[in-house]
Amino acid sequence: MKTSITVAFSLGLSAVSLNARATSAATSQSAQASAIATIVQNAMKTEHLWAVIVKVTQGDKVITSQAFGESMTGVPATTAMHFPNGAVAFAYVSTLLMEFVDEHKVTLDDTIDRWMPRTRRRASDRKELITVVEVVEAEDYLDIPS
Repeated sequence: MKTSITVAFSLGLSAVSLNARATSAATSQSAQASAIATIVQNAMKTEHLWAVIVKVTQGDKVITSQAFGESMTGVPATTAMHFPNGAVAFAYVSTLLMEFVDEHKVTLDDTIDRWMPRTRRRASDRKELITVVEVVEAEDYLDIPS
């Protein structure tokens, strides 16, 4: 079973999603949560982050969901908060895409019809299917049906 770790750093600096091997059954959930908290607190120091919201799941089980630091001076971060990431999302989505390419799960020339079969180009003379690279480039030419 894989452990999914998603971390959103404040200031839109970065977001990380990692796949880690599952820990042994002997490792308690609280021990895992404590180890994750230590990693986050160390990252906050080294990366000079104001706030971090982290959620770690293993399968459907939440290992930890915590908030660290202050979103603004005097305002503690909470797990209910959301950081506006703006265009920063493109950086981490592109990074994740390249990780999938390295793992041979997808190629840059793959088309998205595998996941979104009804999505087509908007008002375009080009009839070929949309590639994953084009989605990451975030061009405004997708017609995504509801």
